[in-house]
Amino acid sequence: MKKLLIIVCTFVLAISSCKKKEFPQNVTEEPAFYISANIDGTPVSLKAGAFGYYMYSSYVQDTNGMYTFVAEVKPNGCGNTCANSLKIELNDDKTSVTNGTSNINSSIKVGDCQFANTATVAPTLIGYAVSFRSMYNKPTTNVNYMWNFDDAGSLSNEANPTHTYTTAGIKNVNLAITETTSSTTSSIENPIKVTISPVAVKTRILTPLVNGNTISFSNSTNGGTAPPAYSYKWDFGDYSPVSNSANPSHTYSVSGMYKVKLIVWDQTGDTAKHNFNINTSASNLAATNFSVVNTTPLYFTTATNLLSKVKITYVDASGKIYYSNLQSQVGAGNIFTITSAEEYKANEHGQTTKKLKVTFNCKLYNGTSSSVSLTNGEAVIAVSYK
Repeated sequence: MKKLLIIVCTFVLAISSCKKKEFPQNVTEEPAFYISANIDGTPVSLKAGAFGYYMYSSYVQDTNGMYTFVAEVKPNGCGNTCANSLKIELNDDKTSVTNGTSNINSSIKVGDCQFANTATVAPTLIGYAVSFRSMYNKPTTNVNYMWNFDDAGSLSNEANPTHTYTTAGIKNVNLAITETTSSTTSSIENPIKVTISPVAVKTRILTPLVNGNTISFSNSTNGGTAPPAYSYKWDFGDYSPVSNSANPSHTYSVSGMYKVKLIVWDQTGDTAKHNFNINTSASNLAATNFSVVNTTPLYFTTATNLLSKVKITYVDASGKIYYSNLQSQVGAGNIFTITSAEEYKANEHGQTTKKLKVTFNCKLYNGTSSSVSLTNGEAVIAVSYK
């Protein structure tokens, strides 16, 4: 009995001596965020909080107003391109004004999403930026400008504005210039042709040469069919006979200001018009004019068919980057599914986030010749939004 007691006491002491050095406990709780998949049959598992990995949530808005909601699991503190990382980008379902509120509640919801495919995307024409230049025959130190662009009440008080039209066609643009000291107002209206078509005739009256009551006119005309075979009609604004010359001269019998009208047409009958206020030498009346400097087409370079689409970017251990959007993902099982979406706490930048659970399968491409298959993809991610 004494021998047994001694052995038991010795064992208790041995246990007590082991407590002098304590080890951290193993964490068995599942991470809040992770991305796992098989890539060409090899399991890949990226877990936020394990081995220095972190879930980065963010959003960006492109120049066309489309928000993209971004989730990326990569090593903490890594830069833009990190080996062994995976990024998921989900596009909003409609555009927003710059820095405006996104449409995340309608774009991020339970259901299937299609993968983006930029290989076949063509830019979409969404408008025309028309630049105007005002002209005034008196000092412009104390004047006010008022432009009416004939576009749903759009106005401007700039001297030389640029206005964006969303539709092509003829716009009757009006400019009024008012002198603040005398309240004298002079105005001009011109039908401008909003188009970038190379076969559309466009014309403008150049600044005339004034010599007493004799005015020498010239024009700048382009576009149309079979130029320079244009036809001209000048109305000098004094009830005199019209002129069909390209660059006529005209002598007024009475000094003053006149509104000259020019109509030009090509051999197909397409016409262009321009009006111009002109003073004879002895006249000092206020004369307002303007011209179109240029018309620039505006394209939605992030095409509208990328709205509501998904893109996956994977960087392997060697730093080679693979993208899901370089080719079509049409094929059996190539789909991205949101299985749950809920509000989550703010990220490290104070941005509001959503927590998503997703599943996915797709092909990832490095250029046109190299690809890998991503299968059995599953993730719990966070994206931030505005």
